[in-house]
Amino acid sequence: MVKDFVYRVSINKMDESIAREAGGKIFTFGSYRLGVHGTGADIDTLCVVPKNVQREDFFETMYEMLKERPEVTELT
Repeated sequence: MVKDFVYRVSINKMDESIAREAGGKIFTFGSYRLGVHGTGADIDTLCVVPKNVQREDFFETMYEMLKERPEVTELT
């Protein structure tokens, strides 16, 4: 999903082949990463993307992508 997000943002700013290869990655940390999380706990994550993707892109494009997913039950 992160790679699709980066592609959607990048396709407007660069050549399609470069946008497709731009990529991105999710890292977990905190209690989830340590394996000491409980049911209903949040998952601390870090989304690493190329420099052409801005914070605003995450809160606009990724927000809309998450809203479309049926398994996402809470989104703020």
